[in-house]
Amino acid sequence: MTWTYSDDPSTDDKDQVRFLIGDTNPSDPQLTDEEILWLLSQHADQFAAAVAACDALAAKYAREVSKTVGDLSVQAESRSKHYIDLKKTIQSQRRSVTAVAGIYAGGSTRDPMFRLGQFDNPRAGVQTTEYGEEDEL
Repeated sequence: MTWTYSDDPSTDDKDQVRFLIGDTNPSDPQLTDEEILWLLSQHADQFAAAVAACDALAAKYAREVSKTVGDLSVQAESRSKHYIDLKKTIQSQRRSVTAVAGIYAGGSTRDPMFRLGQFDNPRAGVQTTEYGEEDEL
């Protein structure tokens, strides 16, 4: 498993997700490159992948137990809450970006949800298509 970050999120989708979730410190990696690349393959854009990364990290830290050794205390639940709060911030950023730029769904391999004539009534007999052609259903 690898962890890389180029300090320039404008050049790489993976680095954009790392930047959004604050996973930019090589001495304290949160997600591997492979995990982020998988999230990117499952979601429409970098913001959606970052939201999913926050969910994964919140779940990861929710499983851990708070520990105190001498004067040192690690509160795992606060790390989990941090990622839950960060998720809300990223969702808000995504809404403001898509409100300005519109939603990009390029590269989709799914079949279109709509097709010509999907609402035609076959019992109505001959109907006119949008191009003025008659079509018997």
